[in-house]
Amino acid sequence: NQDEHPNDDYGHGTHVASIIAEGTDNGLAGAGIAPAARIMPVKVCGRFPNQVQAYSCPVPSIVAGIEWAVEHGADIINVSIAAEDTKLSAAEETALDHAEGEGVLVVAASGNGDNGVGDNRLWYPAAYGEVFSVGAVGHDSLRAGYSNWGAGEDAKLLDLVAPGGHATSLGVPQQSYEFCKMRIQTYSAVAALTQCWGTSMSAAHVSGVAALVLSRFPTLSTPEVRELLRCSAIDLGREGADGYYGYGLVNAPAALEDADFDNIPDCIDPVIEVPLNDCLPRTTPTLSEAAPAGISTPTGDATEPPATLTPTAVPSEAATSSPTPIGGTPTE
Repeated sequence: NQDEHPNDDYGHGTHVASIIAEGTDNGLAGAGIAPAARIMPVKVCGRFPNQVQAYSCPVPSIVAGIEWAVEHGADIINVSIAAEDTKLSAAEETALDHAEGEGVLVVAASGNGDNGVGDNRLWYPAAYGEVFSVGAVGHDSLRAGYSNWGAGEDAKLLDLVAPGGHATSLGVPQQSYEFCKMRIQTYSAVAALTQCWGTSMSAAHVSGVAALVLSRFPTLSTPEVRELLRCSAIDLGREGADGYYGYGLVNAPAALEDADFDNIPDCIDPVIEVPLNDCLPRTTPTLSEAAPAGISTPTGDATEPPATLTPTAVPSEAATSSPTPIGGTPTE
């Protein structure tokens, strides 16, 4: 708002940032998905003049925000904004193409349809090119009724779904300001838990998982991260990718799996060579000449009793691995 406060007076951005990187293990309710990730807050939405509860996100501000984030080293740009447009402006296309060219993953909300009913097409910028589009499911893992679905430009399907909460019941509880939408906030009080709903919250979940992925596998390219998020998802709806759920529900544990410790996630690893499990002693089974009553022990030669084998233990050092420092910088 071009004032002295960098604070989010809308509440929406704070809730989104909280999903991505809220602190954990601190005695407070809730936790972020990637609590050690760094947030670069970029404010692109502001109030209409003389309208207390109305906000707008002008296209020039969105373009400037994307460019600023790319220029200042963002690895992930979370765009929890969606517009029911027929196409992007040339400036928006240029900004998004620039982000892609610089290896920045752009994650965007598919949009909340009008009057709580999801549109059967993706809204922008989620509908565009390589922008990673995210729809919402409720706590029952079914598509939220408000969540836009279907395809965008050039029949680009929805990529993933993630928790977005229900508009009429339980939202996504996260530490944030008291309100998420259409209210001016005070800068003093942060509520213990605030329930917000929408594909904005879903996009934030995917941005958080992407930050985890880049912290564990910092050498992955943006196309590899995109493919990893898709192939590790939990398939929902009909088998395979579909318009309602995309490739499925985002799945952090599967995306981080690396069974052979070669720093290539298993989901996109063409060769997985799992090492022997050296964490437990190896033992050779014991064959005994005497069998418990009522159980017959077959032998190859009845005239020669089987030899008794002594178990041997061969302990070795347990395999260890250390996580790579967080490298992702999601921006809101």
